[in-house]
Amino acid sequence: MIRSAGLCLREMADTVGSARVAALLVLQFVVALLEGLGLVLLVPVIQALGGADRFSVPGLSVELTLTRAFSLVIAVVVLRGLGQWWAMVLAVDIRLATVDRLRLGLIDDLYGSDWTYLAAQRRSEVVQSLTTNVERAQSAVAMVLRLFVGTFVLIATAAVGVLVAPVVGGLALAAVVLVLLLAARSTRGATALGQVMSERIAGFGATVSDSLASARVMRAHGAERAWSELVAAEAARVREVRRTFVARSSMVSSTLGVVGVLAVLVLILIGREVGLSLAELATLLVVATRLLASGQNLLVAAQTFANDVPALEALLTFQAEARQHPEVASPSLDPATVGPQVDREGRRRAVALLELRDVGVTYDGGDLPALAGIDLEVPYRGLVTVTGPSGSGKSTLLDVILGLLRPGTGEVLVDGVAVADLAAWRRRIGYVAQQTVLVPGTVWQNLAWSMQPGETLTEETAWEALRLACLDEVVRGLAGELQAPLQEIAGLSGGEQQRLAIARALVRRPELLVLDEATSGLDAATEAAVLANLLDGERAVLMVTHRAPSDRPGVLLRLENGIGTIK
Repeated sequence: MIRSAGLCLREMADTVGSARVAALLVLQFVVALLEGLGLVLLVPVIQALGGADRFSVPGLSVELTLTRAFSLVIAVVVLRGLGQWWAMVLAVDIRLATVDRLRLGLIDDLYGSDWTYLAAQRRSEVVQSLTTNVERAQSAVAMVLRLFVGTFVLIATAAVGVLVAPVVGGLALAAVVLVLLLAARSTRGATALGQVMSERIAGFGATVSDSLASARVMRAHGAERAWSELVAAEAARVREVRRTFVARSSMVSSTLGVVGVLAVLVLILIGREVGLSLAELATLLVVATRLLASGQNLLVAAQTFANDVPALEALLTFQAEARQHPEVASPSLDPATVGPQVDREGRRRAVALLELRDVGVTYDGGDLPALAGIDLEVPYRGLVTVTGPSGSGKSTLLDVILGLLRPGTGEVLVDGVAVADLAAWRRRIGYVAQQTVLVPGTVWQNLAWSMQPGETLTEETAWEALRLACLDEVVRGLAGELQAPLQEIAGLSGGEQQRLAIARALVRRPELLVLDEATSGLDAATEAAVLANLLDGERAVLMVTHRAPSDRPGVLLRLENGIGTIK
């Protein structure tokens, strides 16, 4: 557990700086000392109840008047309150900053990772890492700070007990430490349960995610009950491990409470036998009770920390793994070395916007290549259609064209030069996926989120994109027009959603517009009208489809088992 606590402290120090974390710990220690001082001053306060005019402070050769004693008590209480407020605010700031750094850092590392790695991640597990695991990590950070506070308070309270009655106070401290050491063994079990909890929460999240992804089929087949039972079964597995943790931790805490109360009574009897005064006995009772409460709080914090820290470790492991798969740019070729472009007959030709030369892709563990010997030119203007049956390699080819996947063999040229910076190439592309994704918000928000970094969407650009997608009249008919709110799966028909996605790609002013089955929800007349608008000489259009009409203009590439044929 010490190693895990050190891990939390390092994360906090890396986030806000070691000085700020040290300042928090020092402040918490000072607050604990003030609390201990307040307990020491209980002796003269209780002596005042007996009618004495002057009072002594235990452990110190100091005598106080009634006015000074009460003034000191008030001053200590006020200072301790201010210190507690400051420490709580500082602790919250550090904890939230650390959690935000964990969450946003993981998002940045995932978004900046190689496409093959990112695409292999299960969405539900990523969501669980960014939500449930982050919240449990926040709990672990909070608990490690509480452990320090509890330790400081325990030390300060024990010191007061020793000052009041060295023998009895020492026995009280020894008893609390012994019980805590015996109970500490339960933290190992809490850590194991925390690891199981992470696994079962992941299973629950995956089931919920799959059920939502299957909502249409579920409703069509009347399978709501079957999915509800699956989700309920996973929820029961999570509930079982949580109940086990609470049962074990509560048993240890309750046992410590019973043993502690008995120990306090025994200590009071011992104090009476050694001749402690009433004021000292009363103070010792308060000190022993506070020792017991501090010990219980420390144990609860330790168990909760041990249960939640596996989530923090899982987050850091995931982040380290993502950082091992960055998208790396390869060295670019000097345009002067590329030379004039020639075809197979040796005739000079113009440089294409995008060219694939003998491109091949074989996935890890695959026996056959997904693509083999693909040659394709995409001109600066016009249409390229890619067709082929399912499993023919269309998706892999798209990944290569979109700059998501580097081919294993062959080369990809942009403007006649081997592409090196894939991110820069992607900024010149507009992509419309087969599955339309709308974000909760307005028409404007759904158009604007894919704008080029640093650029701002204007109304003129928005309406022009909607016109090209044959959707401008539909949007003008909505209440609020560009500011009309949309729902994720409602508000527009399937074909209208596809056209909105096309408009969203067009506001980027792409040089290459890639349509991946992006007109499947359109009737023939609307598809023809949209395509005619897109082929206005402002951009190249690459369409991926299972079947291409024979009369479609431009270049036609047919894929079959990863092998391409130009027709």
